[in-house]
Amino acid sequence: MLSCSGGRGRDLRLLVVTLGALAAAAEPVALLVALAGVGLLSAWIVVVRLRRSRWAAGPGSQYAGVRAVAFDFDGTVAGSMGFLTDLAVGLLVDELAFERAEAARQYLATAGSEFATQLDELAPGHPQLAEVAGRFEAEKTRWMGCCEMFTDVVPALERLAAAGLPVLLCSSTRVLLVREFCERYGLLQRFASVDGWDLGRSKSVQLVSAVAAAGLAGHEVVFVGDTRRDADVARGRRHAVRRPRPRRTPRRPRRQRRQGRGLVVRAADLVQAVRSPLRGNRTPGRQPEQSASWPSAAPQNAPACPQERRVTRAAYAPS
Repeated sequence: MLSCSGGRGRDLRLLVVTLGALAAAAEPVALLVALAGVGLLSAWIVVVRLRRSRWAAGPGSQYAGVRAVAFDFDGTVAGSMGFLTDLAVGLLVDELAFERAEAARQYLATAGSEFATQLDELAPGHPQLAEVAGRFEAEKTRWMGCCEMFTDVVPALERLAAAGLPVLLCSSTRVLLVREFCERYGLLQRFASVDGWDLGRSKSVQLVSAVAAAGLAGHEVVFVGDTRRDADVARGRRHAVRRPRPRRTPRRPRRQRRQGRGLVVRAADLVQAVRSPLRGNRTPGRQPEQSASWPSAAPQNAPACPQERRVTRAAYAPS
């Protein structure tokens, strides 16, 4: 691919002119061809820079000055939200006497917090909340290994690494489960930090801690999640981080958009931000990682799971 950076592009044009001048000793028209080639190269550089400037002044303006990216885990990296929604709705219906449609609506409206916090909002004061939360966590631990990584995660991480942007990971899922998932898919070395829920470490606390540990200001970090609560996490702290503007999908029913699923920002969508405007804001000292091929299926050491528990993008496809 032809490089259009100033130094290398200039060297290439000088090389073309030099070769044309040498060839002109045998055929004068060679110099004219060389000059025409230089003109085309210059025009190409101008077009590319104009496109980049237009992108930076429009959709890319919200990413100007970005030095790091933070990802949510469930529904953004791991295809777990379909399974977690089914599990939560079943418990709300069986144990707390919710109607199924209302249980699904309220669970999705509060998704992004740990389940115990959701229960406190959905059924405050109910005597069985601790028991229901315990059952949810037990089933989540049992079946989390059956969830698969979205196939667009690694390409997005590679593009971010190539742009020199460290990536942080936070979650309302327990930190041990998050780290086990990342280790199974070889993601631990791709994230600058990997965190998850623990006592006193909500997603907001994790995000603020990770940003501070990286030596960054909140406005220098973009947070990518899949629920309305993730948007609240991004803007609800004193040192708020950025959140990409929501990308609504017209084909989604309006009811689902109100539940928060229309406010999803996929990892792959962020790849559009990893273009030349960001390359001028590389984090000093961070070297791009080497690209590697990645299998689309689960790794060989993934647990054997019943088909109904294997969650893929076909079952839950945030957009």
